[in-house]
Amino acid sequence: MNLQTLKSVLRKIPGMSFLAYLRYFYFISPVTALKRKLKVNKYTKAPEFDEIKKLKNTKLGEACVVVGNGPSVKMSDLDLIQQSGIDSFGANRILDILDKTEWRPTYLSVMDPTFITNEHTRTHTPEEYSKQIEESGVKFAFLIHLLKDVLVPSEKHIYTYVNFAKTYSLDLMPFSDDASVYVSDLGNVISYSIQIAYYLGYRKIYVYGIDGTYPKYLDIDGKFKVREISNAHVEGIRTNSYDTQKSVAAKSRYFAVKEGGYADSRKDNKGYNMCREFAEKNGMEIINLTHGGAIENFERQNFYDVLKIKN
Repeated sequence: MNLQTLKSVLRKIPGMSFLAYLRYFYFISPVTALKRKLKVNKYTKAPEFDEIKKLKNTKLGEACVVVGNGPSVKMSDLDLIQQSGIDSFGANRILDILDKTEWRPTYLSVMDPTFITNEHTRTHTPEEYSKQIEESGVKFAFLIHLLKDVLVPSEKHIYTYVNFAKTYSLDLMPFSDDASVYVSDLGNVISYSIQIAYYLGYRKIYVYGIDGTYPKYLDIDGKFKVREISNAHVEGIRTNSYDTQKSVAAKSRYFAVKEGGYADSRKDNKGYNMCREFAEKNGMEIINLTHGGAIENFERQNFYDVLKIKN
């Protein structure tokens, strides 16, 4: 196949330019590898990145709940988590709903900084979010390195270097067993939280509210689809155009990106599988307590049975 034929084939993929698609076949050169190493050192050598080392295996053998932001989340369920006394992780914009529940997460995880830093998708200013963290009652907020010079400094902030996959690539970095070095981008903040939880020593990790239902998304076969749902998140979280866009007229990936973005379920799916495979080999359990949803990568159990509380 000559270059022109290859171009014509690739361009038939909606919204995927030839040059962007070629990034799938990009190999890291020694120079690029060195640049990445220097970037890691730039962040992880800073004093703020030493704090997480003090927490290694401090919760060895314990259980925790990683709470997602999916629309299946119920305030009454969050109250039950609080009453059970089990440690829990909240994520990203979950702090918006704390006025509706007794629940206070033990920890907060933030891997996506765009709701704070991106002018097009911002829902919180750095000052607003810093204040939310301080008033939330969380012990620690585990934050992506990109927020280090953005948020108002606090003793609660624990920074981690996130090792991102190549742009447009599904060739993800391996599950990180040492969050003091880096945490891998495995598709979403839930997988980020699971890696943090493992580092802290938790060996039974329940996940809740990880619906995986988005208005616009690529399914695991790479097909663009649209769901007729009003929101991908629990009610009460501040939203932006990425969250709410659900036009049935969206026929191509390009239109989806232009009109607010879409979720790539392939990356989430692969990341969850990598979490499950690591857990199976390293004495960790990951159990899904979500009510319904589209995520079937983990063993499912009933939320109320696990907490020993009837609905």
